[in-house]
Amino acid sequence: MEKDIEDHKRENVKLLDRIRAKEEEIQKAREEEGNLKKRIEELEKECDDLNHLEEELKQQIKRHDKLEENVNKLEGDKKKLEENVLKLECQKKIIKENAIKLDGDKKKLAENAVKLDDDKKKLEENAKQLEADKMKCQCGECRSFQTVKILCCCRELPFLNEKREGVRCITLHPWFIANCLNKDVLYDGSKHLEFPFDEINMERASTLFCDWIQTDELSFKNGNVPACFFVAFMKTWLMHSRTANECTVMQMCLH
Repeated sequence: MEKDIEDHKRENVKLLDRIRAKEEEIQKAREEEGNLKKRIEELEKECDDLNHLEEELKQQIKRHDKLEENVNKLEGDKKKLEENVLKLECQKKIIKENAIKLDGDKKKLAENAVKLDDDKKKLEENAKQLEADKMKCQCGECRSFQTVKILCCCRELPFLNEKREGVRCITLHPWFIANCLNKDVLYDGSKHLEFPFDEINMERASTLFCDWIQTDELSFKNGNVPACFFVAFMKTWLMHSRTANECTVMQMCLH
């Protein structure tokens, strides 16, 4: 019995020792748990710091990207500015050339103004001459010329009254048109290829005209042919003219 009690005591002592050992383990475990919590808190704090640092880095990256974008934009603006400077230089050059040209045009305008004044005076003189000629003309076909002075109208010549046969002007008579203004009648194939306005054909026309009215008083060489005769001949020649220069000369002669 006593032996059993002793065995039982020994068992209890061993159990107490194990309990103490377990308590010590639990205490150590609690201490380690506390240390682990502190470490976890420290790690969590470090994570928060890293998160803040990551956010700051992201913001810096954004700012860097923005700065790079602005730099690229500035490079583009610089290139455009250089192009605009070149364009401005070209425009300055063009403006300078235009200014020189404008000065030349001003000089030409001044010269043309002087010419216009001279032409105006000539036109006024020609208008006065034309008005005077109109007062002399009775047939309605006479004109003044820059190269020929009008001496008379066909209606001022008595020997033409019978040949006129009621026609207002002798140049409107059918015979006159069919002969004196007919290039086939006046044409000289041995010399001319066209119907030229020259003294030969004018004199030939006046010869035909003198034969018709049976007089030798009229002659282009003598300068006493009626003005309407000269007008009719020039207008007919103008219709058959082949060059612009010839037409211009004729129109300059006719007012």
